[in-house]
Amino acid sequence: ALGNPAPHLSPLAQMALTALLPDLAATSSDLDTTTLAPDHFHAALAGALTEMAECGPLLLVLDDLQWADPAAWAVLRALLPRLDNSSLMAIAAFRPADLPQTLILWPDRLATHSSAYSLALDPLSASEIGQLTTRLAGSVPPDRFITRLHRETGGNPLFTAEIVRGLIEQGAFHKETDGQSVWAVDSALPLPPTLTQALAARLGRLSPQARDLLR
Repeated sequence: ALGNPAPHLSPLAQMALTALLPDLAATSSDLDTTTLAPDHFHAALAGALTEMAECGPLLLVLDDLQWADPAAWAVLRALLPRLDNSSLMAIAAFRPADLPQTLILWPDRLATHSSAYSLALDPLSASEIGQLTTRLAGSVPPDRFITRLHRETGGNPLFTAEIVRGLIEQGAFHKETDGQSVWAVDSALPLPPTLTQALAARLGRLSPQARDLLR
C-alpha cells in the first residue's frame, strides 16, 4: 500500500524506507545507508514512519517480537518519543517467556516511556478454555475434558483452538437431529503435546494438492 516513497518524505526518510524495501525506490539516491551509524539509521526509519503518518492516521503492528533482532527493538525505542504528537500508533506483541537473553531487558526499557502502555495477557482460565471450546465446537464439552485441555495447553488460546479444531475434523462430536452438537470424546483421548504437532496433524489431513499450495 506504500507505493513509491511519497514525495513529501524527506530524502533521509526515503533512504531509510528504500534500504528495507528496495522496490519502493522511484529514483536513485545519493544517500548511502552504509554511511549511517546504526542509531542514526534507526532514527531515520522512525522518522520515516512518523512522516508517513502526517498524511493520515497510521497503525504499525509488530507481532512475535520475541523472534526479532535487537535492531527492531531499537527502532521502537527511536519511535516512542515521536508518538506523543503523531497520528501514528505502534502495537508490539511478544511472548516474554520466549525472549532470548539478548532481548530480555528491552521491554522494560520501552515501558518506562510516557508514550508506552503495557498490557500483559494472562493464560486463559479453565472456565475461559471451556467458553472458547464451546464457541468453536457449538456444544459444551465434558468438564473432565476441559480440565485436561486446560492443563495440557497451559491456557494458550492458539494451542487450544488448534487442538479443538483438530478434534472436530476427526469427528470428536456429532450433530443431533435437533441440530445440537454432542461431544463424543472422553478425558483419555490422545492430545498432541505441542502446537507444532497439533498443526501438523491438521495439515496431514489435507489433500496433497492443498498441502502443496500451502508450501
